[in-house]
Amino acid sequence: MSTNKKKRKIRIGKLFVTKNSSERYDNNSDTAKENSVLRVVAGTRKKRMIRRIVTYSIIFLIILTVIILNVLSPTGLVEAIRNKVSASGKGSLPVDVYCVNPEYMSNYNGVTAILNDSYFELYNSNGKLINAVSHGMSSPNLECSEARYLIFDRERYKISVLNYSNELYSREFDKTIVSADIGRNGTFAVVTESDTYQNTVYVFNKDNENVFTWNSAQYYVTDVAVADNGKSICVSLINSKDGSFESYLYVLDFKSATPKFRYVFDDLVSSVTSCGKEYMLVNGFDRAYSIPWNGGAERKLEITGVVRNYDINSDDASCIVSGRSDNENINKITVIDKSGSVVSSFDFNSNVIDISILDETLTVLTDSNVHFFNLKGKLIKTVPIESKCKFVGTVSDSQAMILDNTKLSIIK
Repeated sequence: MSTNKKKRKIRIGKLFVTKNSSERYDNNSDTAKENSVLRVVAGTRKKRMIRRIVTYSIIFLIILTVIILNVLSPTGLVEAIRNKVSASGKGSLPVDVYCVNPEYMSNYNGVTAILNDSYFELYNSNGKLINAVSHGMSSPNLECSEARYLIFDRERYKISVLNYSNELYSREFDKTIVSADIGRNGTFAVVTESDTYQNTVYVFNKDNENVFTWNSAQYYVTDVAVADNGKSICVSLINSKDGSFESYLYVLDFKSATPKFRYVFDDLVSSVTSCGKEYMLVNGFDRAYSIPWNGGAERKLEITGVVRNYDINSDDASCIVSGRSDNENINKITVIDKSGSVVSSFDFNSNVIDISILDETLTVLTDSNVHFFNLKGKLIKTVPIESKCKFVGTVSDSQAMILDNTKLSIIK
């Protein structure tokens, strides 16, 4: 008689016993060994495949990270690393500068740039000298971006482009230079006089290649600004008509000589400055505007009299000091956010030598003090200074760089 029962395997040590069968299998049998070898080979292959996937994934992530950092870096990752290395290190403050009787100072992205008629210098926030260059220009002007600096000889012929450690390019033009600017990605523009036009505007990419040339046949070009992405410029133009001025702003995108956007003013507007990717500051006599890069409507800023000083920080916020031309002690300070909207506007009844903005803090330099404000115009503190200074640069909400005729110092 046969029974039809389901067979079950019961593991006992190294033996497998099958009920209802006289057969007994030992794990040490040839079949078991062969199966074991196959399982080991399959497992090894699986581990190798997993290792390859993990390795390729890590390599892919590294490459992707490098690509992203390269895109986010103003002029490329390699230059950003070199700048970072050059700007690192310890120094001491105060420090005697080469630029005796300085004409320009900019505290941007944690680096202080100083210019006079002989030298260009860079210092980190610790007072370490990063670079010092004898520029050889008779009437030097300085324009700053996040990674590079442009020095141009106004009413002469030469420009120089530098990063933290080297002079990258130097150019000389056939006609005298009216104005120049450099954008975040290294694109720079130069306005020159012209024999056949009112002015000519040349645009060069970060590799010093001429990518666009524009001639102004009708109006005189007074200034130029370069967009952060290096894909467009804005030129300010003036025209004298019936004893009065008309002013224009043209935004050009390098694809055509026809402006992409055009603004017209019935007053004198002679200066344009890019404030990041969203807007520009435009000002003239008793006038100031916030102009969007995307062609939106201009915002007229309520200022008092002439624009005396202005500053822009690395987060694209800006500030303007305006005041009556007949009284230097009556001033208004206007703070603008990164979208071009006014954050605050408040009176400041003292002579303003210089102003600086960083993050949430304004520092205002007067004859004998540095005043710290928040962006709403609330006074945080006032710090007396011993010598008469020419420039101030905000370092934090409680510290600032000050520069007199010979010395760079820090106040707290």
